[in-house]
Amino acid sequence: MKHLLLAVTMVTALSTSAFAQGQVRNIYASSEKLNTELLQNTNQTVQLNRYLFAGYNTLCLPMSVSAEQLGDLKAERFLSIQQEGNVLNLYFVECTNEGLLAGVPYLINSPKSQYLRLKNSDALNLNTELKAIHMSDNKGNAVTFSSNWETVTKNGLYGIPAKQDVTPLEAVLIRTEADKAFLPTRCGFSWDKQASTAKELRIVHLKQSDVTALKSVTIKTSSDETYDLSGRKLNKTDRGIYVQEGKKMLKK
Repeated sequence: MKHLLLAVTMVTALSTSAFAQGQVRNIYASSEKLNTELLQNTNQTVQLNRYLFAGYNTLCLPMSVSAEQLGDLKAERFLSIQQEGNVLNLYFVECTNEGLLAGVPYLINSPKSQYLRLKNSDALNLNTELKAIHMSDNKGNAVTFSSNWETVTKNGLYGIPAKQDVTPLEAVLIRTEADKAFLPTRCGFSWDKQASTAKELRIVHLKQSDVTALKSVTIKTSSDETYDLSGRKLNKTDRGIYVQEGKKMLKK
């Protein structure tokens, strides 16, 4: 009788565990802090829900996802900065076919207001390390594009408003005041160094075919560090086009 009771208890425990794993826990990027610990729990299926407005949004995820998982969304990565007159252009290049890397900030264009829903069990990988992208030019400007897993309230950051009152919808930047906040997974720009002749920031959207038309791509680096054109640090053995000491180079 005791053996039978023990067997029933074990079956019940296993069934309960399997049921719990089959249940989906939902977390929302509208909370004060994103529960990244729960997302990293591989024994629990967790779905991250992020609301996107029609038009341009910013997005940084604690997981890498494929282009297919983005559905009808279009992604752009930060490529470079360049001053023209009194305007500092922030160049973004379309990269939807690359998918999204964990911890990297992106611009996302959504054809309609909708939820992006992603499960940790479907992620290519999970990584909560935030990767800010730093860019500088030869005129004394420096800009950082970054995100956070917690709500950030800070004066002087530049961001894209949640609801845009412009037609057609575009990536309009506004400078935040004390009453504005960046919720988890949203991204903002800090103008770390501003040339005396630069007065405003403007986002410029590029296609892959447009990249070669840029006259220069300058990223501030130390002499022994190399970066790819999206600002990601490379190993010295990596091949391809990279930036070192502000110069674009090709290593075969």
